[in-house]
Amino acid sequence: MYDIVVIGQGLAGLLTAIRAKENNNHVAVVSKGIGKIIQSTAFMDLLPGRSENLTDARAFFVNEQISDSLLSEAADWFKALTGKLGLPYRGSIEKLTPVLTGAGFIKQTALYPHTVSKIPEEGDIIIAGIKEIIDFQPRYVKENLLTEYPGLSVSALSADLGLKAGRVLSQADVARQLDEASGRAALISALKKEMKKKNVKSCDMMVLPSCLGIKNSQLVMQELKEAFSCSVTEAPGLPPNAAAVRLYSALKKYAVNQGIRFIENKTTYSVEVKNDKVTDLFTEGTNEGIKLKKLVIATGGIIGGGLELTTDGLRDTTINQPVNKDGTNKHKLRNVYYAGGTKKVPWTDTWIAGGIYTICTSYSVPFSKKTPGGKKHAGVECNR
Repeated sequence: MYDIVVIGQGLAGLLTAIRAKENNNHVAVVSKGIGKIIQSTAFMDLLPGRSENLTDARAFFVNEQISDSLLSEAADWFKALTGKLGLPYRGSIEKLTPVLTGAGFIKQTALYPHTVSKIPEEGDIIIAGIKEIIDFQPRYVKENLLTEYPGLSVSALSADLGLKAGRVLSQADVARQLDEASGRAALISALKKEMKKKNVKSCDMMVLPSCLGIKNSQLVMQELKEAFSCSVTEAPGLPPNAAAVRLYSALKKYAVNQGIRFIENKTTYSVEVKNDKVTDLFTEGTNEGIKLKKLVIATGGIIGGGLELTTDGLRDTTINQPVNKDGTNKHKLRNVYYAGGTKKVPWTDTWIAGGIYTICTSYSVPFSKKTPGGKKHAGVECNR
């Protein structure tokens, strides 16, 4: 029997499982796929899809029973965890940081990966594309960035790595090439060649697509900084971004090493309920249920496939329980909790996926054996 079973291995599922294991629980993660984390930018926005600062966003968090202290604790925990993984996140929920997207626009975010830096409003910047990555266009990024920060001096160039893949390469594909010393040497050489051709001698910051390595991102950053004597940053664009793949891979590896069991490529379809509590979770292809004490659903609502919109209304695809029009359970199950979806804003809203909200709900699921922070945070994300 498991103390905690988590359905879903996106950001919410992985963080919840790790948090549960930290509290000495026997934990399993059941999933049918990787999760939407791979399709993200890996930025942890205060409210995904919105640009409010903490003062403006506080009403939303208060409505969700998330206090300022919980916000701070959860953010600090996430930063400590990613630091332990060798992929430290920087930033603050109190003061948002301007970062660059792959389209060349500035966005304000709370926490961001070590491969990303704050964009200055003045100075010399090189937008360095890679010809093999066709969805990152340096001239387009340059034009949009100058509309945001006209005080910058921006150069645009594109390096040819000479990769003959026979198909269009993604940012993650190129990132794996840069994990190798030969790939890094080829990139540095190609960039220097293009800089000489365009008579660009130096810069304060170099912006590249989100491709600065998967396993060796620290080394990629270090070698680029040394080669060009400037700061270096990624600008995440269309998925898969290396920053998201990097985070997912590190969280998954850490969870496995901590003894969390992963039951993968399994579609859950039903539960057994006794006295308003789930006792067994059933997956397709087996008649034997997974016995559990608590169940956490981290499937992302409609955007993650946990809810499906049919001609008869919403359908719960995770545990096949009847739901209301806003996606909440019609019947209260006392040991079922949700991470990554809101409790008072309908779970059918898709903008809330990811970010600080997901970190908070994953951090605050009540774990019976030991709940750091005491009772003040227990049950913040109760069953719906």
